[in-house]
Amino acid sequence: FFLEIESAYLSYESLITDNMLCAADVGEDACQGDSGGPLIVQGNDENGSTDILTGVVSWGFGSGDSDFPGVYARVSSAWTWIQNEVCNRSMYPPAEFDCDSLISSPTPTPQQTSSPTTSSQQTMTMTPTPTTLKSTSSQPTLSPTVSCPPPYDSTFNYSVGDQVNFGEEIFICQPRDGSTQCIDDSSVWSHIKACCPPVFDNTRTDYQAYDKVSYESGMIFMCQPGPYEEYCNIHAIDWEWSDTQLDLYYDAWTYIGEC
Repeated sequence: FFLEIESAYLSYESLITDNMLCAADVGEDACQGDSGGPLIVQGNDENGSTDILTGVVSWGFGSGDSDFPGVYARVSSAWTWIQNEVCNRSMYPPAEFDCDSLISSPTPTPQQTSSPTTSSQQTMTMTPTPTTLKSTSSQPTLSPTVSCPPPYDSTFNYSVGDQVNFGEEIFICQPRDGSTQCIDDSSVWSHIKACCPPVFDNTRTDYQAYDKVSYESGMIFMCQPGPYEEYCNIHAIDWEWSDTQLDLYYDAWTYIGEC
């Protein structure tokens, strides 16, 4: 049973943000390979139906260190985004997400272009649940950058399957009322994936926190902030490193989605 720690630890100094929470227990901690795993408040149902997901395994120094509790993504801080994603991506969203209360789905803001064009029709694809991937290779396999469709144009009448680019995110025309066009209506645009950032370059030494790269068949990874940032620019293991340094190296780039 993990307890959230509000102020007992000062070890991380200013690295803990409002989007994070710390948790620890004697002799227990998340470990390498656990990233993306759940931190829950256990309910009364032995089948887990009343458990509450409060955090997602994110990062930490070492494992089981009494001075450094595990750091988790705070689920409550991302609730609005989670609700929108579930309600817009799922054909049968669970009732507890209260999708009927959402006025509309996320929609591209009108953006003028000189010559709007449509992209080829494609089948809508869903992004898999993010899982942090570890690699023992110092050089990931690169993939070609995926081109984004044209920017959204509010003056153009889009047809079913047309895709547009809004804020480096790809949306698809997918009417839910049986119509065949998307005419400036927020209810007919569905988010499907992100545009690909530049491919990972193992000759660069200037990557910064929150930089994104793509590799391995379109997977997107982000350089983690804080002590990880330095290791985003180290492309080979030093076997003289401590366990903590190895953890920082392996976790420097975290999988965040696909493009």
